[in-house]
Amino acid sequence: MAKMRPDKGFLYGTSPAAPSRQGMKGDGMAGIGVPELIVLVMLVWVFTIPFWIWAVINIVRSDFRDNAKIVWLLVVILLYTLGVVLYAFIGRKQKIKRPG
Repeated sequence: MAKMRPDKGFLYGTSPAAPSRQGMKGDGMAGIGVPELIVLVMLVWVFTIPFWIWAVINIVRSDFRDNAKIVWLLVVILLYTLGVVLYAFIGRKQKIKRPG
C-alpha cells in the first residue's frame, strides 16, 4: 500500500474529485444572510408604523356598515403590513360617507 503525503489526498482537501475554487468569482457568500434579513424586517417594520397608526385611527373615526369596523380593526392589527395595504386599497371604499 502506498503512503499518502500530508499535502495530497482526500483528507487534506486536494482530492481529484473535489472541484477547485480558484476560478470562481466572489467569496461564496452570494445572497442574503440572517443579519441582512433581520435588518430588512426591522426596516419594513419601522417604516410601516406610521401607516399602521393612520389606518387604526382612520378605522376608529369612520363609520362602516354592520360589523366591518371590527373586522377591519382585526385585519389591520393581526396582519400588520398586509392589513394596512388591504385596508388602504379595499377598506376605505367600504366607509359610509357622512353628510355635510
